[in-house]
Amino acid sequence: EPPSSSSSSAAAPAPAADLAGAASDVAVFAKMELPIPAALPPLKPTFLIGTGYCREAGEEHDTFESWADCSAAYACVAECQESAACVAVAWAATPQTPHDGCKDAGKPRCVRYWTRSGQLASHSDRGAREYRCTSMYPPLPAPPPSTPPPPGSPRPPPPPSPAPRPPPPPPPPSPLPP
Repeated sequence: EPPSSSSSSAAAPAPAADLAGAASDVAVFAKMELPIPAALPPLKPTFLIGTGYCREAGEEHDTFESWADCSAAYACVAECQESAACVAVAWAATPQTPHDGCKDAGKPRCVRYWTRSGQLASHSDRGAREYRCTSMYPPLPAPPPSTPPPPGSPRPPPPPSPAPRPPPPPPPPSPLPP
């Protein structure tokens, strides 16, 4: 079961000094294609992964646990940032499926992703195109592309052939009739 959140109520308005960094939120919300809140404390930087639900990096699949509700974008990201185990969110202003009653209520939908294995969000499934997957952590660097050897360079030797198999043992002798 995902960790419970200790902050389900709206945040109190921040003093003017705390809003000085709110300009950094402009980039966050622009990447998520969200309206920018006017008087909310700034969020930590996030990293847009893609369109659709978030999916994990690595070879293991379905290591994320998720929890969804009808949160506004700011609350969705802010609540995720309260826990190091929450690694990503997928948010939709107008969800197309009736999950959690958000579509029927005319509200947005937020899916928060937790991990216990240390996996990070690396891509999105592109199936639910109304969602934007956003990671709380920078994406892992892509491996360098493999480059072909320059023309005229020697080719690597072929892998060794497997050792020949010994022939099967001869069948046992037939018993003699009495």
